[in-house]
Amino acid sequence: MKQIDGSSRHRARVGAGAVLDLATRKIVGWAMRDPMRVEMPKANRP
Repeated sequence: MKQIDGSSRHRARVGAGAVLDLATRKIVGWAMRDPMRVEMPKANRP
C-alpha cells in the first residue's frame, strides 16, 4: 500500500510540476517576446 501511495503522490507532483512548467514557459516566452517587439523597431531606427 505504501509503495502504491508513494507512486501516486509522485505522479501528482510530476503532473503539477509539468503544469507549472508550461505556465512558466508561456509567461517567460511572452515576457521575452513583448520587450523584443517593443525594442526591435527602436534598434532598427537610424
